[in-house]
Amino acid sequence: MQRKRSMPKMFWEMVKSVFFAAIICSIILFSLSFLLDKSWGKVIIQILNMLVSGGILYSTMWYYGDREKNFVQFGRMEEDLNWGTKVGLVGMLFPMATGILLILGKVLAMPDLVIFYKLMNPQINMLINLFIPLVDTDSFGVVQIILVFLLYLYVPLFTTLGYRLGYARISISEKLVYRKKDGEEKEAAPKEKKSFLKKLMYKDDPEEK
Repeated sequence: MQRKRSMPKMFWEMVKSVFFAAIICSIILFSLSFLLDKSWGKVIIQILNMLVSGGILYSTMWYYGDREKNFVQFGRMEEDLNWGTKVGLVGMLFPMATGILLILGKVLAMPDLVIFYKLMNPQINMLINLFIPLVDTDSFGVVQIILVFLLYLYVPLFTTLGYRLGYARISISEKLVYRKKDGEEKEAAPKEKKSFLKKLMYKDDPEEK
């Protein structure tokens, strides 16, 4: 009997991942708020938040990609390399739904809703400010709202990457860790001592120079 993928289940997984990422990113945002008056500080905060939120989405889908590879190999599931993208596109609807606050803030001329919207999206807060730097509802229009909504494409970007690499059994973290360990082992390894006879035989060996 073949296993079937469940989009409702994966949507719920995305909701949990995005919500958890929002909490962590909020902590980062408020902890480093003293950097907000500097342009480079805003860049640092945005990079940290994107790494955190993207990393959570990536690791979630990596797990599913790795697990489903086994199911496909044993004939219990059909291969679908685009599953990560599909999950991401559906999953981005959850954070995108907060955009209703931005739309209402514009239509009803309520700046407080714009502020609340930005606070609910700490993952991309700095990027939102590129298009809507002020909470004045007259300072942005339909074009800016559309551009802000496009920012949520970060969700399918990381879910696609995570699922594909998980399915291929490629772990970025393991590669970084083992590369570092291998480098340390090579540096720590003592240089082989050659006998007097070997030195005479291989005196032109470039390693000896």
